This record gives sequence, C-alpha cells and structure tokens, in this order.
Amino acid sequence: MEKELRIIHFSDVHLGKSFKNIIKTDPEKRKLARQSLMFSFEKAFQKVLEMKPDLVAIAGDIFDRSEPMPKLEQEVYKILSDSANSLKECFFVILPGGHDRLSGISPYEREPLSGLNHNFKNVFVANKKENQVVRFSTQNLDEVCVYLSPHQTRATSNKLLKDLNIDPNADFNIAVVHGSVVEALPGFDEIFDQVSISDMEKLDYVALGHWHSYKLIKSKNRIVGAYSGSLSNIDFSEKPEDINSGLVFTVIKKDDFQINTTVTLLNDISFIRTEFISASDLKTVGEQLNRLEKELFFFINLHYEGSESLDEISNLAMSFNNVLEIRVTQDEKPFEVYEFPETDFRHFLIKAIEEIAESKGASKNSDEVKYAKHFAIKALDAEEPFELSQFDVE
Repeated sequence: MEKELRIIHFSDVHLGKSFKNIIKTDPEKRKLARQSLMFSFEKAFQKVLEMKPDLVAIAGDIFDRSEPMPKLEQEVYKILSDSANSLKECFFVILPGGHDRLSGISPYEREPLSGLNHNFKNVFVANKKENQVVRFSTQNLDEVCVYLSPHQTRATSNKLLKDLNIDPNADFNIAVVHGSVVEALPGFDEIFDQVSISDMEKLDYVALGHWHSYKLIKSKNRIVGAYSGSLSNIDFSEKPEDINSGLVFTVIKKDDFQINTTVTLLNDISFIRTEFISASDLKTVGEQLNRLEKELFFFINLHYEGSESLDEISNLAMSFNNVLEIRVTQDEKPFEVYEFPETDFRHFLIKAIEEIAESKGASKNSDEVKYAKHFAIKALDAEEPFELSQFDVE
C-alpha cells in the first residue's frame, strides 16, 4: 500500500536583521527592510494555511541573532500559535540555526517560544543542543519520525546526522538540519556542521537550512533533501537566480519497493529583490527604477557608464521609496559575452571553464562562472600583471 507525506519547509528568515552594513545612510529604509522580512514570514504561513501539509519544518535562523527584541519574539509566537490552532492536523517543528543558536539565552530556550512545546500538541521546538527525535501521526500514517539536529558552536566541527538510530518501523523518517552538505555545494568548504550525503541516504528526506539558495540534493537517482534558500533576499550577495528560493513543498510517496519524491519551489514569498541594471545617463536610470514593482523593495546593482558622480546617482536612486540601497560600478562592465572561433585558444579556455563549473554542479550562466571567464580572458589579454583588487568582484 502506498503511503504519502506532504511537507512544507523553509529557513533563514533572519528576522531582526539590522541592515546597518548594507543600507548605510537611511535608517527609515532599514526599518522598511526589517518589516519586509516579517511580511515574508507572515506570507509563508498564509501559504501553509492554504496548502495544509502534514508537516511544516523551519530549518533554522528564524531570527538574525540569539537575543532578538522581545516584541519580535511575541510576533513570531503569535504567528506560530495561530497557525498551530488553525491547522491542528498539521505538525510543526522549529529548529535553531547558526544566528539564533542555542546559547542559554536564545529565544527558543525561554518564553514565549519555549511554551509552544507545552501549549500545543502539534508543535515541537528543538531547544536542546543534542539531536532530538519527535514523532507524530496523521489520519493516514501511524508514525512519522522527525530527527532534529540544531546548529552547534563553531568552536569545533560537528558531523550532523551521524549515528542516528533510524526507526525501521516508522512510516517515514525525516530530518531537519541547519548545516552544510559540502559535497553538493561547489566552492563551499565550511568545516562546521557538515551533513554527509551518505547519512542523508538513510532517511526518506532531509529539510535543510543554512545555504541561502534553493538546491536539490540527489543521490542514486533519488532526491534525498533540499535547501529552500533564504525566505527573503537579505543583502547584495543574492543573485538574480536566487529568486528561486522561498518555500519548498515536498511530496513523498513510498511503498514496499520504491520511494518517489517530488519537490516544488514556491518562490513568490520574498518582498525584497536584488535588481541588476545598466545605464549611461541618469534619465535611463530613473526610467528603469520607475519600472520596478511598486509592492516590492529592491537592492540595486547598477553598472553606470555616464559621467555623473556617485552622489548624484545615489540621490536619484534613493529618492524611490522602494529602493533600499544601491551599489554602483563604473570602471568595468560586470560581464562580457566572449565568443571566439575554434581556431582561437580562448575558445577552448572558455569551454573548459564552463565544463568544470557544470561538473561541480554550477550553472555556466552563474555570476561566478562569468567572472571566472572574464578574468581568464583579461589575464591573457593583459600586457602586464594586474591586481584583482582593481575590479569590483564582490
């Protein structure tokens, strides 16, 4: 007989983020950015109420730090408790992350959030540092086991999910983890809180937090887990393709012979976007900014080829209510499209860079690969050595 489990999971909300290092000049815009994070959190639970999953998992970093403002904790408690009351047939699990990790004074270790465990039978907050297991049932499932691995201190490395005692009799075994699947993240070599794909294979599915871009984790032709990415853009490092992050809706179907997992990304949650634009005069800048969606807020990456000063450009951009901050590059085009005949060595260099990127799981159209091609060609064309610091490669 086929069994089915429906999951919604997300992570890295970062409520209470100060934005001081990102929005440098306008305190009111920082306030708007913080409010936008809460709007996204509320919208996520509106989606939960619409879709009525069996399990909702928050995989870490609801808050940006371990000591958020009490008012913020109260707001989160109300959203969680209202959702738990409205969907009594749904089970909710909340995991601390790296920013709001368990520290003795974290919001998960004190009221009101710690009270969720006592006040609701369908909510579990992982507020102990060791791995925890919680079990629940649904109308059609006798037992679902959820294994929770909170983020640990960065003083020592920690292998999450290692040596779990998986229940072979449970209908489903699910893990919720805030950590790094280094094998699946090209160029990412964090040694703390690593998650092994071989350990993920022992479970039916792993809901992952910490990585700010959506990513499926596959092994042996099976989806074993996924990162939802950050719920909302929180800085300029988000790429245009990271609009593909938000809520992950996962449906797992299994019988005695096989397991089939489908994952759907719900990416219309964020109220903050990062926009990349190019212009050669202020009029064009204004026209492009005027076309931005009015109900959203934006970090602007602008490549500008005009002669106006940075102050003039910034003043124009920040006069738009939905522009949170702007970064301007004027010296080099951020990317060039390189096309060379097959008789040219550079043709094979570009192809080699693209093939290496794809072998590591990266898109050949990603910003990182475009920068690699840009600097490889730049180095070949240079008449004398140049320093990477002369370019904006952040």
